[in-house]
This record gives sequence, structure tokens and C-alpha cells, in this order.
Amino acid sequence: MSDTAWSILYLVGYVAVLVWTRRADWRDPAKAVPAALDVLGGVCLSVPALAWLDTGVAAWCGDALLRVTFVIGVASLAWFTRHDVRRAGANAQLAPRMRRRFAWITLAAALVGAGPDVWWGALALAHAPRT
Repeated sequence: MSDTAWSILYLVGYVAVLVWTRRADWRDPAKAVPAALDVLGGVCLSVPALAWLDTGVAAWCGDALLRVTFVIGVASLAWFTRHDVRRAGANAQLAPRMRRRFAWITLAAALVGAGPDVWWGALALAHAPRT
């Protein structure tokens, strides 16, 4: 299988995981649009990362498209991380101390999970060589 085929398989799997993690939001029409924007933002963050990892994706996407998708992806990451941290901190079923813990865990999970995509996307925009 070529590198581009693996990249497409990765992207499809990534979207499937994002859709699955937002599965409760799809039932409520008011939450479905933000969930769809979160999935779109995740894809936008992954495309520049894949462009650095796979030269076929980099050749297919121009620099302008990579810049736009990277900016949308990082903005989406910031917005939805803030949203999810605030939602975890406002959980009325938990004690205030546990709310803070869950908020910090949510923040760490979002930033650690997206770290490689942000790093590789930045490398793709800087045209850093793969070693």
C-alpha cells in the first residue's frame, strides 16, 4: 500500500474516532452543529500533519490550502478545548475539587492528543525536511 493510501486510511479512522467521541452530541440538534465543527476542525488539523508525513498529500495540497487548514484546525482546537474544559468544570454531579481535576484532565488529554498534529503541521508549513 502506498503512503497516500495509508494517509487516507488514517484520516478515515481519525474521523471515525472523532465522530464516536461526540456520539452523545449527535442526538441533540443544538449540539450536533458544534460536534460537526469539531470533527471538521480535527480534520483540518490533520491535513497539514499528513502533508509533512506523506509527500503525496503535500503535492496534492498547496501551501495556501495547508495554511488555511492549519489555522482552522488550531482555532478549532483552542475553541473546543476551552468548551470541553468549561463543560467538565461545570458538571453538577461532581464535587468542586473533582470538577477541577476533570477540567485539568480534559485539558491535558486535548493538548497531548493534538500535539503531534500541531507539531507536524507546523513542520509542513515550514517546509522542514523529513529525516
